[in-house]
Amino acid sequence: MAQQPDKGPEDSEDLSSGAPSIIDAVPEMSWRELAFEDYVTLFLFWLLAVIVFAQVTTRFLLSSPLGWTEEMSRFLLIYVGFLGATIAVRKNTHIYIELVYHFLPTRLAKGLAALVDLLRTVFLVVATYLAWQVTSQLGGQRMSVMPFPMSYIYGVVAFAFALMSLRSVQFAWINWREGYAMVERLHVPGKGGT
Repeated sequence: MAQQPDKGPEDSEDLSSGAPSIIDAVPEMSWRELAFEDYVTLFLFWLLAVIVFAQVTTRFLLSSPLGWTEEMSRFLLIYVGFLGATIAVRKNTHIYIELVYHFLPTRLAKGLAALVDLLRTVFLVVATYLAWQVTSQLGGQRMSVMPFPMSYIYGVVAFAFALMSLRSVQFAWINWREGYAMVERLHVPGKGGT
C-alpha cells in the first residue's frame, strides 16, 4: 500500500475555511502610483547593495578590500535615507501621533492638522535653505577617497529637502481642498464635538 505524503500547512484544509492567507495581507501595487523619487531611490538602494556585497566579498574572500567601497556605500546610504524621506512625505507616512486626533473635536483636529501641515512645510523650507548654504560652502572640498567634491553629497540632501518641501505643499493643498479626510477617518464618532 502506497503511503501518502505528509500534508504541509499549505495543504491543510484549514486555509480553505475562509481564514485570510498571507497573500491577502500584501497590498496591491500599481506602477502608476510610483513617482520619480521612488525609481531613483530603488536604483540607489540596489546599487548600495551591490557595492556592499563587493566590499564584503573583497574584504573576506580576497583579504584585499576595495578602498572606495566604504566611502561610496556611506554616501549612497545618505542618498537612500533622504530620498526615502521624500517618499514618506509624499505618502504622508512619517510617524505622528494619531491618538491626539481621536480625542479632539473634529474642528479642532482639522485645525491641528492644518497647523501640522504648515509647520512641516516651514521646517522643510528652512532645512532646504540651510542645506543649500552648506552645499555652496563645500564646493572645493573633496571626498577622502573618491575624486568628487563633497558638494555632491550635500547637494543631494538639499535636493531631497527641496523635494520634501514641494511634496509637503502638495499634501497640504490636497488636505485643504479635500477637507482633511485623514482627520475624519481617524475621528471616533461620539467623541468630542463637530
